[in-house]
Amino acid sequence: MSGATGWATLALALASLLSAPAAAQADASPSTRPAPVAQHASPAQGSDHNSDHTSAQPRPSRPIIDDDTLRKEYQAYRASLAGMRLYHVRYIRVATEEKARDLIARIRSGARFEDLAREHSTHPQSAANGGDLGTHAGCRWGKATLEMLDTLQRGQTWSRPVKGTHGWGIYRLESVADIQPRSFEQYRGELLSGKFEPECPWVPPVTVAPGSPGMAPK
Repeated sequence: MSGATGWATLALALASLLSAPAAAQADASPSTRPAPVAQHASPAQGSDHNSDHTSAQPRPSRPIIDDDTLRKEYQAYRASLAGMRLYHVRYIRVATEEKARDLIARIRSGARFEDLAREHSTHPQSAANGGDLGTHAGCRWGKATLEMLDTLQRGQTWSRPVKGTHGWGIYRLESVADIQPRSFEQYRGELLSGKFEPECPWVPPVTVAPGSPGMAPK
C-alpha cells in the first residue's frame, strides 16, 4: 500500500466508524427511545401553569331542567290526579248483543269470566289474558264507561251488554283504588330519562318526551 493510498483508506474507515452510533440512534423505534424530559415552568411562571391546568378540566354539564321548574311541574302533576282513581277491569267483546247476553247469563250461573274471555272475546289485546285490560286511571275511560264502573262492586260483572265501536262489551270490575302520585324523586328521574308515563293525559316540559300508554277500550 502506497503512502497516499493508505492514508485515504484509513480516513474512510475512521469516518465510517464515527458515523455508525448516530445512524443506529436514528433508526431506533419510538418505543425504544427514552421519553423526552418534561419542561417545568419556572417559579415566575407557576401561576400561568396552574391556570392552564385548571382550564383544561371538563366543565360540569348543565341539567336539562332546573329543580325549581321541576317542582312547579310536579305540583301541577299532583293536582291533575286529585280525586282520581285506578280501575282494574276485565273485558269481553263479541259481535252481537245476543251473544253478549248469553255470556252474561253463563257468568251469572257460575262460568268463569276468564275462561269465556279466552274462548269468545274478539278483543285480541285482552282475550289471551282472560279479558284482563290492566289498570287504568279514571281519566282514560269514556264518561259512560266510568259511570258504569263506579256502580260496580269489586268482582262484579255489569248485568247488561255495552255497545262499543267494534261490538258489544261485557265489563267486570276487579278492583278500584285511589291514585298515589309518584314521589318528586321518582317523577324527576322518570321525566329526565324520558320514561315518564302519566296516569292521565299530561304535558311535561317540552324538552323531555314522555311515554304514551295506550288508552283503555271504550
